[in-house]
Amino acid sequence: QDVDPLDATAFAARNVTRLALLDLRSTPKPTEDDYHIAAQLLSIARDMAPTDTEILRCRLEAAYACGEDDLVLELTRALLNADPHDTVAQLRLITANIAKNNQNADDRIGAYERFLDPAGPGAAIDPSVRSRLALDEALLLRERGDDAGFIRKLNQAIALDSSHKEAAQLA
Repeated sequence: QDVDPLDATAFAARNVTRLALLDLRSTPKPTEDDYHIAAQLLSIARDMAPTDTEILRCRLEAAYACGEDDLVLELTRALLNADPHDTVAQLRLITANIAKNNQNADDRIGAYERFLDPAGPGAAIDPSVRSRLALDEALLLRERGDDAGFIRKLNQAIALDSSHKEAAQLA
């Protein structure tokens, strides 16, 4: 994203972001503390440029790397509001929701089915995201010994996204 050099706040935000990323990249093996520091710098940058999705993505990656799970979900929601077509954010939010709200395998399978139902809430979700959800359900069914269900969901994953390498390898 190009920044108007006359916009001092946006210019400063990009430079704070650059400082955080350069510091991380210059560290051979960044630790959790390194990511916390980067996350703080990126938080400052985001405060200066709250609509800059690149800074938001960097902040999200830093939060993820230092294990700030609640913040990761908050930032993922913000990213989806800013960019509803971000499939990584869609998948992260859906899988976190399924894990949080469904404590047993039957409930998780039901949740996957709702997202994969072409007439349900998942109809608007990108097929590549639904493919990954189908694979997750397939693996859960295989764990439970449901070979027919596993094969059915694996086929669905491939049908939804033929470029899904992990599903293709399993098939």
